[in-house]
Amino acid sequence: MWIGLACNLTPGITPPAADTPEPDPPVAAGTSPTEKPSLPTYTATPLLFYERFLCEKKPSTVALFVNPGLADAVRSGLDQFEADLCDDGYSVVERTLDFASPSEVRAYLADLYLKTAQHLEGAIFIGKVPLVYQWVQAKSSNPENQPAAQEVISFQYYSDLDGEFSASDGYHSPGRHAYSFDQHTGETDWEIWIGILPMYQDDDAETVKALTRYFEKNHRYRTGGYSIPQGFLQINEHYRAKNADEQAALMDGMRSGPYAWTPLSSAPGARLYINGITLSIQDGYADLSAGEADITVTETHGDHTRSGVIGIDWVESRSVRTVLFWTDGCSVGDLAYPQNFLTSIVYSPTSEVLAAKGSTNDSGGLGTNAEGFYGHNIAIRLAEGKNLGQAILGHVNIPLIAPWSESREFHFSMLILIGDPTLRLRG
Repeated sequence: MWIGLACNLTPGITPPAADTPEPDPPVAAGTSPTEKPSLPTYTATPLLFYERFLCEKKPSTVALFVNPGLADAVRSGLDQFEADLCDDGYSVVERTLDFASPSEVRAYLADLYLKTAQHLEGAIFIGKVPLVYQWVQAKSSNPENQPAAQEVISFQYYSDLDGEFSASDGYHSPGRHAYSFDQHTGETDWEIWIGILPMYQDDDAETVKALTRYFEKNHRYRTGGYSIPQGFLQINEHYRAKNADEQAALMDGMRSGPYAWTPLSSAPGARLYINGITLSIQDGYADLSAGEADITVTETHGDHTRSGVIGIDWVESRSVRTVLFWTDGCSVGDLAYPQNFLTSIVYSPTSEVLAAKGSTNDSGGLGTNAEGFYGHNIAIRLAEGKNLGQAILGHVNIPLIAPWSESREFHFSMLILIGDPTLRLRG
């Protein structure tokens, strides 16, 4: 079984082996930069930029990186979003994203982390995102199998501010990307979470409309305007029960087994669906449209166009009524594609989703650490009142146990959060 290649962490599901891609011809020398194992030093460039600090001296800080071309067009909604963050206890730093390179962005974040006495909690990119790539491997539990490897978009480059990201001797980006590395060493814990409010359909006008809608619904949620009840909905497309006993056993595992999202999954009103004798995943997706729960988790296969049986066309044409949508589908948030599933499920005019978790490539799970299965670790922190970003950091910064520890980079490098990670569950 490939550890890390599953687009789910469902027991008993064996994903297909992935071929190791052949590297492309070498890129030009010096295009795979090396980061030193300390907090990078930020030196301001002579470029013109806009920067402002709002509601300073709050307990935590959030940085917003906004594309200059979008800032004025979404100013009203952005101002409201920043005011809502202030009301939620955050200091806000707004910076137009005019950096020369991803390494300069990371150095700026590290500098801000120090200036705020480590109270910088996270950063949200709004608009075009400076992408960084990582070459990662997933080791097989079968020693006869070679590790599966691929180059992926990696946002942990911005989350880990004091680790070392480097390109080993002879490494060249297979995709010819200017910022790509194959080594992540030193202090590898994440200091901050990263959220993305990306471009929509690769179109400036559509992005402005999408962000305007997003800021409006985010404000509506924060001020009690959502009617979606607090609850948990889980749809597992991999589970198929042939008889009543098999269905009961699978449902017990989803409710309270070692790979369950406890305590949310074991709550009395939790809605759990498989393809069974008396259950259907289609009933689960009907619940998603009806707004039966504010947290939805799906275990599916996927690509940039779909997560399981629902795709971009589905979420763009049907009501999607949940607050947090978490999918283990592979590649659903691959920003290399301007039209990708995870962006659509947040930005669609028919969607009330405010935060969505996915993967930028062929892994969906976050592994198991000493506290347990990642779903349990995320769920327990959300139930305790932590926001989504804090819940993610709480899991990532506890070392994984074997066999997941053998493929840490594969699990964590591909995580992508589209939307607002500062959101908490509300009754």
